[in-house]
Amino acid sequence: MSKEVVADNGQTSFELVIADSDTALFQAALAVEETYVIATNKLTGVEREFKNVSTFRGVGKAVGGWIKDINEFLGLSLTRDDFTESVRVRLKPDIKNHLAEAEKRFSYYVGSLKNLECAEDYRLCIGGEGNFRYQEAKILPYKGDRKEKPIIFSELKDSVFKQYKNKVIITNGAESDDELGMRGAENQAHFRRTGKYKYLISYIDKDIKQIWGPTYYLNKPELGVVFIEPFDAARHFAFQLIK
Repeated sequence: MSKEVVADNGQTSFELVIADSDTALFQAALAVEETYVIATNKLTGVEREFKNVSTFRGVGKAVGGWIKDINEFLGLSLTRDDFTESVRVRLKPDIKNHLAEAEKRFSYYVGSLKNLECAEDYRLCIGGEGNFRYQEAKILPYKGDRKEKPIIFSELKDSVFKQYKNKVIITNGAESDDELGMRGAENQAHFRRTGKYKYLISYIDKDIKQIWGPTYYLNKPELGVVFIEPFDAARHFAFQLIK
């Protein structure tokens, strides 16, 4: 990195805040659903619903939770091996309109971008169709251990595309943080030419710390605009490689 490249120029105003919004979309959809556990007795086939696994059988190796309680109450010696467990997902029954509630939650996120005094306008960067990483991953499936998307995720995404169509940057064939990486590179080039930045890169995903320049961490607004130095960006990139 050449010595003349300095990330922090003290700038406090930007033309555009570009936000990696996939996480916010996911969280808004996730907020209107719940997980629960169905435990089935292998001998009798009787099913019982529990809020979570620990409520059913406790934590750790020792028998706990409902199994311990029913053993003590009925004088039994049941173990977790006497049951099968199935973790399931459903929309929260106490919410009347799940899509409307998810839309409202996402609108809070958009509002936080609109209210930023340091940026004149905003853009929501959201993943579209396809991702080259799935084809490039040869040893293990890309994100093979990730959970399924929330139940109304696709429906909410379509709604966001329609409602904020003039403010959305759709990333097809890649991820939204790839788009932010390219915008970050454009930002750096502009800084080298003019000494100023056009964009404020906003994110929740820690991967964006690999982009040097001005950033805004949405989960920690109290930090304000944070300038990531080139060396720190390179160090974070190296750290991600060895994790």
